[in-house]
Amino acid sequence: MTSQKACKLCFKESKDFQVVEEIIREILDVLLLKIDFSLNEESVVCERCADSIYKFFEFKSVCLYSEDHMVPFIRTMKGMKVDIVEVAYLKENPGAATLSDSDDAICRLCLKRDRCVDLNIFSENVVDDILAKCIPEVDMKSTRDPKICLSCQTSLLNYYQFVTECLAKQENIVEHDDQEAIKSDELDIKTEEEECDG
Repeated sequence: MTSQKACKLCFKESKDFQVVEEIIREILDVLLLKIDFSLNEESVVCERCADSIYKFFEFKSVCLYSEDHMVPFIRTMKGMKVDIVEVAYLKENPGAATLSDSDDAICRLCLKRDRCVDLNIFSENVVDDILAKCIPEVDMKSTRDPKICLSCQTSLLNYYQFVTECLAKQENIVEHDDQEAIKSDELDIKTEEEECDG
């Protein structure tokens, strides 16, 4: 019989879990989920959270690969915004002359031609918050009129929601532990005062 354990990310009890080993800790660091594992001897994540972290790690890896591909173009533009369509054309046609005046929509995160939406459908503050929490390594502002494909948009929003929820739960646990510690300290102080009075 398998015992239930609480997931370190969602705090739900589960019989299906993975022990948090070094590889999962490294993935969580890449995903910018700073989790304190020092409190538990054997931390676990439920299968649902494990599936999510692997899925979001794969998504972020694609974003970072695309950003690595963009960096040389960004550097050569020396402060000017890069035309992503031109970058994609040069990627597909090495040694070709530059392309301009194309209507192709190319996703800034995965560099694929697909149905894309402008990032301006979100307010700038929302986009900045999402990028800062999930993929701060990607410099969207270096690209002229950045677009995002529907697949990347869904992945990014789901990733953002997952990170936000996990961090909020971690913060609640820390606050609860801090309050318990304060109550314990107050109890110790009262006990010491009672001993001094008695």
